[in-house]
Amino acid sequence: MKVILLTFFTLAFVRGGGALPCEETSTIDAFNVFIKKHIVQTDFPRQSHEEWEKYLKSEGLCGTAVVQSFIEDADKGNVLKICSKAGRRPQTPVPSRPSLCISESTMLVYHVTSDIITCKVKKIVGSRDNVIVACNRIGDHPVPECLPVHYQSGNLKPGNIPCV
Repeated sequence: MKVILLTFFTLAFVRGGGALPCEETSTIDAFNVFIKKHIVQTDFPRQSHEEWEKYLKSEGLCGTAVVQSFIEDADKGNVLKICSKAGRRPQTPVPSRPSLCISESTMLVYHVTSDIITCKVKKIVGSRDNVIVACNRIGDHPVPECLPVHYQSGNLKPGNIPCV
């Protein structure tokens, strides 16, 4: 009995009490929302406050967060690979977010700070970061696959364990 309880508590601690990457199921809508919110698919000068404001307004992203993070469309394939053997679990587990995976290499990420009401862009910071995403299995996809459904900001480092 003690061995069974110890095993249960050990597994709950290691897994964070929740699903590992690609164990939870989401709809294709969750993936599409992720793409809309974090992959820039329009060409404009990235250092222009006015152009970012136009972009946020045209994509319906005003008021969603004070700081929003965006990755270039050219890196979309690299972002998708995070939810595979190419991605890594965090070096330090995050119990509240057990489905997180991290890119092994850095990508250019734009962190755009805007007024939550007026959408006026106050600050644009482009930095090379390891990209952190939550990975879920997309259940209503023609071929179920593991895809990103949430961008997580932070300074987590990739560990040695593959995402899936």
